[in-house]
Amino acid sequence: MSKAAIPLRILLKDLGPFDGILGFSQGAALVAMLCALQEQKLEPAFNFHFAILVAGFHSCCSQHRCFYEGPAITVPSLHVFGQDDRVIPEEMTQILIHPGGHFVPAASSHRQTYQDFLKKFHAESV
Repeated sequence: MSKAAIPLRILLKDLGPFDGILGFSQGAALVAMLCALQEQKLEPAFNFHFAILVAGFHSCCSQHRCFYEGPAITVPSLHVFGQDDRVIPEEMTQILIHPGGHFVPAASSHRQTYQDFLKKFHAESV
């Protein structure tokens, strides 16, 4: 079986555990769904302590509606959104806003935001 055909839950179980998860664009939409599965205790392989969602959005697929109708997600998360992002509307997330487009910001001030967010979880694991 090729790696592309292996279900994500099996890869996460076999290659994990993972402290956190990061997704960009459609990957961020997937990360939100994985966190919903974890919150609903539907996937025991998922045990993320944090999530970073960059340029993420709400899936418009009707089959994904169940991910947004369950209990509130309590996984600590950092949402990153570009003010000039023409793909994702600004009102969808408001945590780290950068003056750019649809990309992962990496200026020194943005790196500090990531570091401050991640330090909370490093201290917990030491």
